[in-house]
Amino acid sequence: MKWQETALEIAKEAFDEYKNDEEEAIDFIWESADGCENVIYTAEAYETVSDARVTDYETFEAANIELIEIGSDHIGKGETIDNLITRLAFLIVNRKAIDYYYSILKEKEEEEEQEMAKSWTETAKNIGYDAWLELGDMIDNDEEQIREYIYDAVENCHEISHTTTAREVVFDAADSDWGTWDRAHDELVSNGGDRINLQKNENIDDVINRLAFLIIAIKAFDYYEHFAITKEGRGEELEKEQQS
Repeated sequence: MKWQETALEIAKEAFDEYKNDEEEAIDFIWESADGCENVIYTAEAYETVSDARVTDYETFEAANIELIEIGSDHIGKGETIDNLITRLAFLIVNRKAIDYYYSILKEKEEEEEQEMAKSWTETAKNIGYDAWLELGDMIDNDEEQIREYIYDAVENCHEISHTTTAREVVFDAADSDWGTWDRAHDELVSNGGDRINLQKNENIDDVINRLAFLIIAIKAFDYYEHFAITKEGRGEELEKEQQS
């Protein structure tokens, strides 16, 4: 197995075992690289160093600098050049595996964030349906009462409970539902929510969170109106989901 494949395999195992526990993952990578065939066998170690120098000079150079910095760039008593090559091969595989680990970690986090963000319309739909199911048609209720119900539900939804997911709601709505985004933005500005309150130690994330809240709330109210007008509940759909 080539050294890059070994590094990728080690990185995947580290992620599978420790997920985003970076300290434990890096310790695992260190131990795994130290015992892999691309390092412990002299011929493979030479091949690792030679190949890295040609195909991945950035990793080779970084490992070489690290070798010098930790004082392992000289042949010790009773050693040969083989020992020096083995240490360099280890640092190459270790560094590459760590790079792969962080790439995997970033990719998984982005996938999770995107999945959560894409769910905001479904969350709004569920809230709108629940409002119609609980409160009935608008003719039977004050609009303020309906908005209060929806606002309370949105306040507790996971899409605005984290800064990263709130950002994704805002970005996704801007791309996929500009009408809702624009209405939410207008409301944010009109109620002064676009201002950062320094006295409350706010930052831009607080403004984004408020915008995400309004996006979901407005969309949920639209869904409520749809259900109230068409009388189309989601009973059959939900029943199918539960059966599956």
